Amino acid sequence: MERSAGPDVGIHGRATELARLSRFLDEVAGHPAALLIEGEAGIGKTTLWSAGIDQARHRGWQVLTCRPVQAEAALSFSALGDLLEPVPEAVLGGLPGPQRRALDVALLRAEPGPEPPDQRAVAVAFLGVIRALAEAAPVIVGVDDLPWLDRASSDVLEYAQRRLTTQRAGLLATVATGDAPSPAVSARDWFPAGQLQVLTAGPLSVPALDAVLRAKGGPPEPWPEVVEVHEASGGNPYFALELAAALGAHGRRRGSRQPLPVPGSLRPLVQRRLAALSPAGREVALVAAAAAAPTVGVVLAACADEQAARDGLDSAEEAGVLSIDDDRVRFAHPLLRSVHYASATGRQRRRAHQRLARVTGAARARCATWPWQPTGPTSHWRPGSPRPHRSPAVAGPRSPGRNSPTSRCASPRRTSRRRACGACSTPAGSTWPRSTRMEPGNCWSRRPS
Repeated sequence: MERSAGPDVGIHGRATELARLSRFLDEVAGHPAALLIEGEAGIGKTTLWSAGIDQARHRGWQVLTCRPVQAEAALSFSALGDLLEPVPEAVLGGLPGPQRRALDVALLRAEPGPEPPDQRAVAVAFLGVIRALAEAAPVIVGVDDLPWLDRASSDVLEYAQRRLTTQRAGLLATVATGDAPSPAVSARDWFPAGQLQVLTAGPLSVPALDAVLRAKGGPPEPWPEVVEVHEASGGNPYFALELAAALGAHGRRRGSRQPLPVPGSLRPLVQRRLAALSPAGREVALVAAAAAAPTVGVVLAACADEQAARDGLDSAEEAGVLSIDDDRVRFAHPLLRSVHYASATGRQRRRAHQRLARVTGAARARCATWPWQPTGPTSHWRPGSPRPHRSPAVAGPRSPGRNSPTSRCASPRRTSRRRACGACSTPAGSTWPRSTRMEPGNCWSRRPS
């Protein structure tokens, strides 16, 4: 497990990102720089941002931080007041009179006059504070969730960033991507070319996510359930923690065909996008959620009306629920798949699996008499070569062996169950994610040592 010493202890699976933060601070020690930490909601941007702030404080630097929220975006200079709160009076006292008065009025430290404070005077005052602090030690201005800065504070911060040329000052901020509302504030145009860096926070690995789950104080989850939670959450630590909590609150062992419980705290994050689906789009998405490796052909064949299914695919793509890549149908995020599948009734899920099973059976019948042309990266079958007995686009890869979790479905007497295992992502008699079950050599039964 990747861990780091010093202020970063307890952060799992982020050694590369922490090293990038350290290099960024090394640059700030010599010249102005800015780093935006981007990623979807819950991916761990604030954790990395806090680690960068702690590293700067550990170095003895001056750190000015604010954490704006949507509810305060209409309150002028609210973020600026948070940034300047720890600044010593001696630094503020060194500002020229007009700048100090404008700053005090803007921050509600002095009685306002007949006119509002001069915006330029406030911006020049903030720039003067940064320059004065940078003479003694490097300065980090940290903004968690930068797009929600109030407009007045954003203008002041932009003014200062454009004019920091040689001072040892850096901006460390987080920006949410994906389905988050899109405020007007954007920092990408604040800096000259080469001064702005972007760090994208990606998903955690399975071992790192396992460490995060265990670090929260609960009992260790069984390893197969950790893998299942990782697959459903897409490696998003916040989503994974909520899913694991719901799994623990479930209390009883789930049946083999029961979906992973999705907590109410996560549903609003994804249902806004799912709500944009047309009825045909919902049907297509459910078929794709039930299939192990859905392709356009499989989805269209499993739907009753092909034209309606094509319209549904278009609807799901426009809504950002599904994407089509090289004939493969994919969900934009695994949680969309989990929530949509869990929201369907048992009857709807059974109907989707039955349709997929019929498609699988038809494909196998064709494979017995027709050349095999896989849609994946493997080479095409050529006349004279051994003829495979199944279609990988529908049936998936071969089982790794009789001791694998899928061996229970390998008996010729259980043709219908084998059919379900080939087409569906939740096969009969097994709770493991398909990607974990079917990869040869994958240790699905226990944690790696």
